[in-house]
Amino acid sequence: MFKVVVAFSALVAMASAQYSHGVYPYARPFAATQYTGYPQYTPAQVVITPTPLPAIQTYTARPPIPILRHDQETGGDGSYHYEYETANGIAAQEQGGVVNTASGPGSVAQGSYSYTSPEGKVISISYVADENGFRAVGDAIPTPPPVPPAIQRALAYIAAHPSRESVYEQGRYY
Repeated sequence: MFKVVVAFSALVAMASAQYSHGVYPYARPFAATQYTGYPQYTPAQVVITPTPLPAIQTYTARPPIPILRHDQETGGDGSYHYEYETANGIAAQEQGGVVNTASGPGSVAQGSYSYTSPEGKVISISYVADENGFRAVGDAIPTPPPVPPAIQRALAYIAAHPSRESVYEQGRYY
């Protein structure tokens, strides 16, 4: 056992002798000689010029826009109706309620709103929301371009010649 302790102590002494103040002996071969080839660090001069802060944006309260007309009615059967008009030209009205559809009870609504654009043009939109989705009509709503004739012919051909089995019917999804 004594030999094991002596061998272990010698091993620890050799391992700790490799380090000389945290530096390997290869970086500093002799303790008496100090390596002076390291570059000296001189911090760069940083000049910070203060930039002026922007002027503080202040909120100037505008007078409230008067409500010229406001009506609201709610029925016990789920029906409702509201309408309002403001002094700056905004107007809206909507009526709706609960209806029975093929898939169960649902809600429907129809209404319209109008406002004046920044260019001074009055914008009016009418809409219907029911079991067929939301549909809006108005001059300000962009409309898609017409379908080109070649695409119309291709769609007509596809509709007239359906495939025998679709990929989904076969169970392959790729």
